[in-house]
Amino acid sequence: MRSALLDLFAQSLICLAARNGRMASALVLLAPLAAFAQDDPQLIAQSRVPDDVRCLVLNVVGSRTVRRTFDVTPGQEALFTVKGLPFGAVTVTEDAFGTPCAGLAPHAVAAWSSEPVAATLARGTSVQLTLNLFRNGQAVIRSRFVEEGTAPPPPPVALASCTAQRTVHLVGGNGGLAWFTLVWPAPAVITGFNPNFAFDDPARAVAVTTSAEHPLFVRRVAGRAVWDGIGARPQVTAFVAGTNQTHTSSPSTTRLAGGITGSGVDVIAAGAALQSNAQSGVNAALPVLSLRAGLVYGPAPGAPAAVTVTDIDGAITALRAVTPISPEVEQELRPSPVKLASWGIDAGTPNSLATLARTLLFTANAFKRGLVSTVLMPAFNDDPHGAFNSADAAARADGLARVLDGFYAELATSTEPRCSNAGRPLSLADNVVLLVSGDTFKNSFNRAGWPDGTPGNSNLLFVRSNGFLKPGWFGAITPGVRTNFDPATGAASATANLNASTAAAQLGILFAIARGNTAAVAQASNAPFGGVIETTLP
Repeated sequence: MRSALLDLFAQSLICLAARNGRMASALVLLAPLAAFAQDDPQLIAQSRVPDDVRCLVLNVVGSRTVRRTFDVTPGQEALFTVKGLPFGAVTVTEDAFGTPCAGLAPHAVAAWSSEPVAATLARGTSVQLTLNLFRNGQAVIRSRFVEEGTAPPPPPVALASCTAQRTVHLVGGNGGLAWFTLVWPAPAVITGFNPNFAFDDPARAVAVTTSAEHPLFVRRVAGRAVWDGIGARPQVTAFVAGTNQTHTSSPSTTRLAGGITGSGVDVIAAGAALQSNAQSGVNAALPVLSLRAGLVYGPAPGAPAAVTVTDIDGAITALRAVTPISPEVEQELRPSPVKLASWGIDAGTPNSLATLARTLLFTANAFKRGLVSTVLMPAFNDDPHGAFNSADAAARADGLARVLDGFYAELATSTEPRCSNAGRPLSLADNVVLLVSGDTFKNSFNRAGWPDGTPGNSNLLFVRSNGFLKPGWFGAITPGVRTNFDPATGAASATANLNASTAAAQLGILFAIARGNTAAVAQASNAPFGGVIETTLP
């Protein structure tokens, strides 16, 4: 055993700051100091944390590898200690993630990464080195193998930028919206949890934002938050918007509220009009597909008509009517039982969840081939008053979380086939807006019979915008109380007008579909919505 008087530890000071899309140089000072009863070096690091970082991961590789994770708070300095470092030559790297460490997926992509830096930890020496952390860009690399004596294939043609995202609208009619509050619960349900609340277990939810104004809790799947690490900016925006429309399978929360310019315009149809432009990059042979009659779509100027079918067979028939579909392509479009099984779908899965999973997988397959721009589909329509009378609530919520996660994981395997992000390949996971609406989300604060009445007669819209809208909740629900939000600032306000905040939510959705084109949104309405827009767009 080494002498206690000779044992040493290493000390490291790391200072981080966001600046023009990169993290400023991080100074690391490795300074051996005297210590008692210390068999190995330690590394102490201090960081000023950028806004999009929640977890730091430090890696020291030498005669053995040391990996440590540290939860951090944006804007604050974090002091942490790593024990048990190896003496001798080491390589030090650091990664920064936007999700709390407990929710990190095994293969999560870092928001920031450093270049590797070599150092030597030894008794009686001081080593000073610098780490540079950069925002972590991503690229899809295609390899071509060319036999000698043959002409190489022509270089790929640069794709124009996408001017619109594709859209999936899940319509949770007849109380189906309530299931989604078990994936994205109201913050007050978790922070003030009561066993009488309509949520199975607050430990199943993880906080993915630290914003006091716009908190967000997300259900765990495989130990991490739904969608964590799947896409560059995957987290959802939850709007308190519209009013309770209990017991309809055709809720109209996507139509601009009364008293607003453009009143009555459906923002999903307005988005489809943008998608159908030949320059959008996402225009398709079948612009809009609805998987059930009666789902609200339109009106909106220039919107293409929706083709309504009842199932996947009907959808393939509709596609065949507008574009050639070979047997091979048809097979690729149909949901794979193996893939569905990986999403947790089996013979025991409730039919409503299995149907949603199959339809989402078909949609992902159609998006991969650029065959459809917008898909509307029902979600559950099962009026689940008795969900908490048994274990059904937890099992169904876990199943829904796996399906939503699997859908975007499948999208992430492909890039947009005919457009890009400023010339760079664009993952489908980063170019599909998912919207969830419904007639009622039921009372999140009363699991007994899960009643249809909602606090303040409120309604909700959940949207994955892929970074065009700020994540988290806009407005709030608490027992018996609805709080709207200021369209200009996004802050919750007891005096905010219901129709104005609802319109801000609806126009925010259109803004996301339009990939941040405010002029396109203004064609639908000039109502204010700036408070919901993300500060830095993708």
